[in-house]
Formats: sequence, C-alpha cells, structure tokens
Amino acid sequence: MAFSKKLIEERKKDAKVIYSTTNYHVFRSGVWASNAGLAAEGIGARTKWWFWPNAFVRECVGLLQNRWKQELILLVLLLAFITVLSILLGF
Repeated sequence: MAFSKKLIEERKKDAKVIYSTTNYHVFRSGVWASNAGLAAEGIGARTKWWFWPNAFVRECVGLLQNRWKQELILLVLLLAFITVLSILLGF
C-alpha cells in the first residue's frame, strides 16, 4: 500500500482509491492502507467456503505480524492480572 500510495500521489493528490481483493483479506488490506496513510475502500471477491478456516488463520497471523510486541505485552499483563486475582480470591 505504501508503494501504491507513492504512485497514486504522483498522479493525483488526495485521490480516492478502491482496491479489490478476496473478501477475507479486505480488513487486513484496509489496515495496511490506513497505516500507509492511504484513503482507500476495499471490495471483496467471494471465497469458497472450504478455504475460510485456512484464510482466517493466515489473516490472524498477518495482523499480529505488525503488532506482536504490543500483543505480547497485553497478554503478559492479562496473565498477571488473572494470577493476582486468583491468589486474592483463593483459587
């Protein structure tokens, strides 16, 4: 998306952009577009039902790729909170 933004801005500043991808990939593509500062809307194409489990796992991993440090810190804090709460409540 960052490379596309550069090309788009060379041709026209503040252009409205539409991108097309598979329907399970629209959300992550929108996140990447937003991170690149590109004002874009996504349109998703249909995906066969049997591909959805694989696609879901890939999209989750793809979303975590950029934020793994923040997510790891959040997980550690959540586990610490649950541990302290369990100790205080006597579980």
